[in-house]
Amino acid sequence: MKYIQFTKKENEIMDILWKHDVAMSANDIKLASKNLSINTIQQTLQKLLEIKYIKVSGIGQNKKAITRYISQLYPKQNM
Repeated sequence: MKYIQFTKKENEIMDILWKHDVAMSANDIKLASKNLSINTIQQTLQKLLEIKYIKVSGIGQNKKAITRYISQLYPKQNM
């Protein structure tokens, strides 16, 4: 596995996923974050999907919208 340096926003989202250790939607991540907008979260999740650090682990419904549930692929490494 290739190690990369996360940006501040990527790191914040990954920390939320590691802390909760359950599949979360973008809205769940927004509720757990301090100051990230939903647009920032969605863009960052797309990048993390592309570099294969997270995966779509399910599809659900949030009110009237279909949502993807995201989970991390790798445990947090102690640095």
